[in-house]
Amino acid sequence: MEKTFILPDYIGDNIRREVERTSFPAMKEFVTDACKAMNSDGIDTSTLDMVIASIPKESLQEENIALVYEALEQYCDVLDKDDPKKTVYKKKYSHVADHLDDIQSGLYNMMLKIKFAKGYDYSRIYVSSDILEVRDQVWRFQREISDFKDLLHVVLEGIKSGSTGPDENENALSSLYAQFEQITDRGEEIKEEYFS
Repeated sequence: MEKTFILPDYIGDNIRREVERTSFPAMKEFVTDACKAMNSDGIDTSTLDMVIASIPKESLQEENIALVYEALEQYCDVLDKDDPKKTVYKKKYSHVADHLDDIQSGLYNMMLKIKFAKGYDYSRIYVSSDILEVRDQVWRFQREISDFKDLLHVVLEGIKSGSTGPDENENALSSLYAQFEQITDRGEEIKEEYFS
């Protein structure tokens, strides 16, 4: 079974840490507070209140979240569980759209917490400008590797032919090692920035 899901580009890179540090009761309270705010704006949230109240404090399951999403559907023309910004609320609820966003955000974070606990990882959707930036970074990284290979070839030829002395060989190998360290660090930076 594939244990990777797509994370929209607007979700922050620290999302895993954030949801892992936030308890289910705190997430539930966030959603409950949004329902209370809707209620105070004259919207009946009794169905939502009932299913949210049934969410256990510990060992939350995807089924619990699915029930809340079902109750949330009555307020939506389009409900996108995987990309909350694509959700469209019915016009008569436009005055409580912020509260509905909070509910969906809380549910989305609960679902992420469950997925991370099950060992899922995520990949990202990038907008076209991000893709060009990634391509440029990867191209530069490939160029650095190519330059390293060229330098390695020159150093090895010098050692093999005996045309360089021990001090020159030692300096050349030190330079190669330093360049290799830079390439390794650069690869880690690219991985962290674009692929984690």
